[in-house]
Amino acid sequence: MANEKPPSKRSEETVTPMWLGLAAVHRRDGVQTVRIRWLRAVATSVGLLGVVWLLAALGMYFWFKLGRNFTDERFTENLAWPLWLVSSKYSEEHHHKMGEYYLRMADLHLDKKRYQQAMDAYRLGVMWAPESLHGREMLSNFYYLYYRNEQSHSLQILEDGLPYAISSDRNYVNNYMVRLQEAHEPEKIIEVCQKYIGSDKCSPEIRGLFAINLAQVYIDLGRYDDAEDTIAHYDLEKTLDGTLLTSRLLWERGRLYETVKYLETALPRFHNNQLILGLLSRFYRDLGDINNSMRCITLRIGGNPSDATPRVELLYIYAKTGNDARIAQDTDTIIDQFQNDAAAMANLANFATDQGDVKLMLRLYQLAQDQSKNEIKAGKTPTFEVATYALLVTQAYLVQRQYDDALKFLDNLDLEKPSWLEPNRNVFDSMRALADYGVGKPELTEMYLDGLIGAGKTRPDTMLTIANRFLAHDDLRDAEKLFRAAYQLHPITKPPWRNW
Repeated sequence: MANEKPPSKRSEETVTPMWLGLAAVHRRDGVQTVRIRWLRAVATSVGLLGVVWLLAALGMYFWFKLGRNFTDERFTENLAWPLWLVSSKYSEEHHHKMGEYYLRMADLHLDKKRYQQAMDAYRLGVMWAPESLHGREMLSNFYYLYYRNEQSHSLQILEDGLPYAISSDRNYVNNYMVRLQEAHEPEKIIEVCQKYIGSDKCSPEIRGLFAINLAQVYIDLGRYDDAEDTIAHYDLEKTLDGTLLTSRLLWERGRLYETVKYLETALPRFHNNQLILGLLSRFYRDLGDINNSMRCITLRIGGNPSDATPRVELLYIYAKTGNDARIAQDTDTIIDQFQNDAAAMANLANFATDQGDVKLMLRLYQLAQDQSKNEIKAGKTPTFEVATYALLVTQAYLVQRQYDDALKFLDNLDLEKPSWLEPNRNVFDSMRALADYGVGKPELTEMYLDGLIGAGKTRPDTMLTIANRFLAHDDLRDAEKLFRAAYQLHPITKPPWRNW
């Protein structure tokens, strides 16, 4: 026992926390060790991630709810924001929901006639839901109706929606094509049709629509071989539109009798279609075949007695055969039966103008004024365009070469100053220029035409119409001047003067 050694004393261990308690430094006998407290570290990390998750979701919730005025935003949906980073599907669904919300708000603003708020909401709706074709059409219409200097942007909005429309929405595609035609953009129509017509996403129906528009533009541009190739390649003659287009192609190529034979062959296949009968009656009339023209008109009237168009066509036959008594009788009947039908009265007005029937045209002008006033009193949008009827009255005077009477009528309009006069001033001035030519005042004619061309506000198709009026009155110099101005504005057709 005397030789036993006493046990050695070990120094005590000291522990010093670090990293906010996530680790600790252990010291004993001069040895220092760092130990990570894994359980606490994992729990703290999970807690921090949860706080960041909640704060981010809360921030997004207030950003959409208050910053974007998206009142349909739900906090529970924002909690899934990490999924938006992993897959675009979730963010796209949220964007679509936002877009649909703004579009609903836009429709409500529109119903309450808050047009500026509606336009802003449609713009946001299209931005967040670019696939919304309804939103694109409405936004494009706003630019078209209220911002005339933004027509290119209006068309671009529609064009950007084509990838979403070519698989199913024929009306959308057709509306865009019509807008391009109204804007006189044949090159753009060709570009768009060639871009999408071969797309795998394009439905057969819409592919046919592109083909029809493509062939039509080729005919407008005088590219008849291209039009014929397009019609053949896409087998358009099986459709009504393709048949009508083919007949136009044959007629413009001068194959007149082949045209009527082609349409007669197609007529049974389309069950005496009214459009085919209308073309046949007109073509037969132009060929001097009155009997066949009358036959087609009679079939049209029998097929649709409520349509005034074939009845007006019949007036042209009576005019060609000199049956003035029947013209007077049928004119009274048409006015009595269709005086509330703006389209029917417009057709009758065109007939009166073509025949130079000033008396009938003045009667229709008064009828249009009365109908327009009645529609406005009833809170309706006027369907009778009084300005058009006034132009046709002037044209009727010019057809009869009653130039002094035309000038008197225009002077009276200037004194009355109707609201529709100034927006159509350029066309009325062209009428005055032609009347001044007729009374032997070429210096005034030149002054009005220089103003018309220099203002740059007249559309190419209007310029061509005015030029044809001068041509009909044997004023070749001014007609060529207008043709050249129209061609310079937009070379949509081959220059007409090359055929003179």
